[in-house]
Amino acid sequence: MKNTKKLWSNSIFAIVVIALVGFAALSCGNGDCTTHTWGSWSITTPATCTSTGTGTRTCTSCDATDSNTTIPALGHDINNWTANPGYKSCNNTGCSERTVVNLGDTGPGGGIIFYITPTGFTFFQTAADTTGVTRHYLEAAPANISVGNWASRIGDLIPGLSENATDETDWVIGRGMRNTEIIIAHGSANGYTTRAATEARNTTSGTLTDWFLPSRNELAELYKIAGQHGIPNTGRLWSSSQSSNNSPWHLDLSNGSFSNGSNKSVNWGARAVRAF
Repeated sequence: MKNTKKLWSNSIFAIVVIALVGFAALSCGNGDCTTHTWGSWSITTPATCTSTGTGTRTCTSCDATDSNTTIPALGHDINNWTANPGYKSCNNTGCSERTVVNLGDTGPGGGIIFYITPTGFTFFQTAADTTGVTRHYLEAAPANISVGNWASRIGDLIPGLSENATDETDWVIGRGMRNTEIIIAHGSANGYTTRAATEARNTTSGTLTDWFLPSRNELAELYKIAGQHGIPNTGRLWSSSQSSNNSPWHLDLSNGSFSNGSNKSVNWGARAVRAF
């Protein structure tokens, strides 16, 4: 009986010892984890785009430290379009790296950059906007829209747009979004569809939704790269500029000419654009 009790006592002692050793391995204070789970860096020397840094990190399972270990270089993040208009700049703090933006480059919406002005232009964001904000680029959507008519009703002079062929009120660069919003709101209020403006405004590309039907002068800039960068040099495109109660302006991509000879119910294409 005494031997049996002694055997049990020794077994229990062995189990306790094993458990304590295992616990010590998991909660050790000297970095004995089989695989450390490192926490975030405490920076000693920050990494830059092109240079490595150093820092200290601590295991979250034990208090082992990894000191003065190399932090990988960040690499450039050339995606800031507005810090230096005309260039895409690096987003990382303290980096001056940048690249020139060229016509035909891919824009933030996955479309084609077709107008660049470092000094900026005034962009009107809504139907009622008379002040505007500064923008530096125009980007065309990746493809034309097979739209159809400009509006389902002719003979209706839309207020807030140009009223005749010599009135250039709604032609200017920066007016396209305002024109588009005016056209859609007027058609909706008067019971008819405005397909060209509506289809352009409903465009989504690269997750961006701020597309619109370009004004006459905006469309003229697009023609300058027709036949290049995915912009066709055939077909006709509606603008958002009104010429009269019956007809808007449209562009002939084959020669760059504008015409107001087609009434609003004629079926032409369109190309949505955006400003940024």
